[in-house]
Amino acid sequence: MIAKKPKLMLHVCCAVCGAFMVDFLKDKYDMSLFFYNPNIHPEEEYLKRKESALKLANIYSIDFIEGEYDKDSWFGKIKGLEQEQEGGKRCLVCFEERLLKTASASEEYFSTTLSLSPYKDENAINNIGK
Repeated sequence: MIAKKPKLMLHVCCAVCGAFMVDFLKDKYDMSLFFYNPNIHPEEEYLKRKESALKLANIYSIDFIEGEYDKDSWFGKIKGLEQEQEGGKRCLVCFEERLLKTASASEEYFSTTLSLSPYKDENAINNIGK
């Protein structure tokens, strides 16, 4: 009898980081890609990243789920933090928002590609994820 793989909802913000994670995790999990990134602007950039993430899902034959692109709600959440530098308080709001939505969309486990970026605080992401 073949053991059933656990389900993993993998949040992706771009296909570059997503490709590494999908390839690394594909044999261990029944994976879905979750593209939820209302923080990405302008919208043309959002659409480019979404298209690339969708191609990634198609290459690996895994489910692709798009979260709502509600930029107005996003701008409301970061009001007063617009001038924060990369790694500042706005990033913490962003990590929490995206991880909460990913966790809500998951059936068993969730993760994110955000911690692969050299520009993101891996410890902060892990703490929020816990």
